[in-house]
Amino acid sequence: MVSGVQDVKVRKSLYMSSIAAVVSTQLFFLSFIPLTVDRSFSVWLLARLDGAELKTVTVETLEKDAKEFFLANSVEINRRLDEQERLGNLDVYGGSRSISLTSRGKFQALINRIVCDFFGLQKKYANGE
Repeated sequence: MVSGVQDVKVRKSLYMSSIAAVVSTQLFFLSFIPLTVDRSFSVWLLARLDGAELKTVTVETLEKDAKEFFLANSVEINRRLDEQERLGNLDVYGGSRSISLTSRGKFQALINRIVCDFFGLQKKYANGE
């Protein structure tokens, strides 16, 4: 009888571990990887070099292309603003689109700074420099 109870506990433990592994894998592949690809300057850089006709590009050309790609007249800034508003991190007001952080946005900014410090990442992103 004790053996049967232990078998049930072992099966339940394996079942829960399997669920945790599947959920973790899904979170990794469905959020972390797309997020990295969507926001990474390095990903943009590699794609830009991969698409270069001559397969070599000068630093000056990359700087010019990056400015054109990431400047306010591109859709990237508005896309990020809309996304952060949907996530509840920003409040956007009126036609002038005045923007302020919500309490959730302030907490996210704090978490970003902590992650930046912990992993030794460039502070210019997390600190808004």
